[in-house]
Amino acid sequence: MNTRILTPLLLGLALSATVARSADLRVRFPDDPSVIDLRREFGAKGDGKADDTAALQRAIEASCGSGGTSRVLFIPDGTYRVTETLVVRTRSGPWIWGESRDGVVLRMADGIADTNVTAVIRTIPDPANAGSADWFMRNIRNLTVDSGNNPTVDGIRWFGNNSSALQGVRIRGNGPVGVNSAFSGQNGPNLVQDVVIDGFETGIRSSWIWGQTLSRITLRNLRKEGIHVTANAVAIEDLVAENVPVVLRNDYPNDWTWWGGVVALVGGRFSGGDPARASITNSSVLFARDLARTGPGPLLASTTPGGSVTGSRLDEYVSHPVQRAFADSPGGSLRLPVKREPEIPWETDTHRWVCANDFGAGFHDAVDDTAALQKAIDTAAARGATTVYLRGTGGPDPSWYLLHGEVRIHGSVRHLLGLGFGRIL
Repeated sequence: MNTRILTPLLLGLALSATVARSADLRVRFPDDPSVIDLRREFGAKGDGKADDTAALQRAIEASCGSGGTSRVLFIPDGTYRVTETLVVRTRSGPWIWGESRDGVVLRMADGIADTNVTAVIRTIPDPANAGSADWFMRNIRNLTVDSGNNPTVDGIRWFGNNSSALQGVRIRGNGPVGVNSAFSGQNGPNLVQDVVIDGFETGIRSSWIWGQTLSRITLRNLRKEGIHVTANAVAIEDLVAENVPVVLRNDYPNDWTWWGGVVALVGGRFSGGDPARASITNSSVLFARDLARTGPGPLLASTTPGGSVTGSRLDEYVSHPVQRAFADSPGGSLRLPVKREPEIPWETDTHRWVCANDFGAGFHDAVDDTAALQKAIDTAAARGATTVYLRGTGGPDPSWYLLHGEVRIHGSVRHLLGLGFGRIL
């Protein structure tokens, strides 16, 4: 029997799914008060002609809880034309899901002259003043962002702290940066995963200062460089670059050697680069493993003690001598296997979704929700349902669901989701 136990946690927990993320992933949500349908509730057209900026902006604010509780914003397939930067202004949220990655396109109109339009989406209200690192749970998933024919407009100015995720997104355009995580200080930690970036000058800029994870990133047809890291600690896995002059540049700002980039890169395939330039340039701290370059040109140029790599393959590289507690400790990594997280199919039949709130689960009441959540799971398993969900919370604390006992997840149930901001204590 496949049984999981959910025990009470003495911390805030954002509920999200590890789902199969691919170009053909199709997402559905039940007809529920915790789900916003962009077209039905806010009148967006999605025809590529009407200006859907105002509808999208209002829907983003509603997802963040401007109307009371936080909710999921569901965007049906369509091309949504925007003429201004969409801005996330609140401290937490939004929770944005497109119906399909290639079917949902947020596209900036061509030829924007307004200098205040710096990106299609910006996830912080004041780019000049991030303040403290308290911009939580930004979630943008399963859609395409197109900055149009606008050479000064980024794809996404991505700022998010704890539990923020940009997943299953394609970003295309001809502007400066696809995912700009360097435009304001105190960004991260956050996750960028299963993202394709095409056509910008730079794919991803990552700096200042709380760390970032880049997982399964594909970079295509960039004019200058794929990823630029400075003043940040960044973990990168499974990096693919096609027609990118320099795939990774890792350095430090000005002469601030104590603020240098710290990068761990595991797994990379690079093709079609500039034969006169190295795929990776490094002047700071770098660990790299399992990289390959197709075609002429060096793989890595570094000014650090680890030196450069002129061949087309790299098994393992360290830029600086390894610090060892004992003389017989290994001088490199343990070469442990890196396994992909399980992919769990999304349930598109909404009749196989069960709402735990319908069984008595509630937030803001300081009442034990153990029995209600267990009853919802048991009911779902009895009828072959796969997904149990909690409605998003809102308002001042206690804005959480409370468990005093264990909850057993069993049978056909494979997803426990929070639609919006969800915490279990």
